[in-house]
Amino acid sequence: MFDSQYIPDFLTRQEADLAYGGLQNELVYVPREKLVFNIYGKTFQLPRDKAFHGDVAADGSYPLYRYGGDWYPPVLPWTPTLRHMRDLVHQRTGQFCNHVVVNRYVNGKDHIGFHHDKTRDFEPDSYVCTVSFGGTRRLVLQDANGQNESINIEHGSMFLLGAVDNANYKHKIAKTSTQVDTRISLTFRNIRTRADANGNLIG
Repeated sequence: MFDSQYIPDFLTRQEADLAYGGLQNELVYVPREKLVFNIYGKTFQLPRDKAFHGDVAADGSYPLYRYGGDWYPPVLPWTPTLRHMRDLVHQRTGQFCNHVVVNRYVNGKDHIGFHHDKTRDFEPDSYVCTVSFGGTRRLVLQDANGQNESINIEHGSMFLLGAVDNANYKHKIAKTSTQVDTRISLTFRNIRTRADANGNLIG
């Protein structure tokens, strides 16, 4: 990796445990039946739960991350735990973030396949900051030659994905047949694109 970093002790165990409990109590996920994608004309249900939060203005406008697909759920205001984690990310990395995508992997079958993060909505030179809670899962990065490297992403850790590595590597959270605890990941980004309260692009 060139401009990415894995920080296993981003949070203390106490900080991570408290945040994990807060997230479990506060978050409401988009129903899975609404999160579908199409491959070669076939429709599939997304194999994980998602929630979207960020800086929602008084007029209802919000940062819009267009990650793929035709429908984007509205971004909700920060919950107390999400706001606290956003502030910690800023304090400890210097990265300002106005948007978070929450992914919940209930078991080892829940996963995300190889992909590059779409960057058209990013502020220039910003990092993708993912903080993880709960069960340990394997992050796999694959270069253009098909060579893989793996990192076990642990409770309370952070993975910073830089622009160069995002361009040069695909990444995924792999399936596992091993019994694992539920994992919640918070992927913070600094988004420049905004939508109005009805989901229409501004500007």
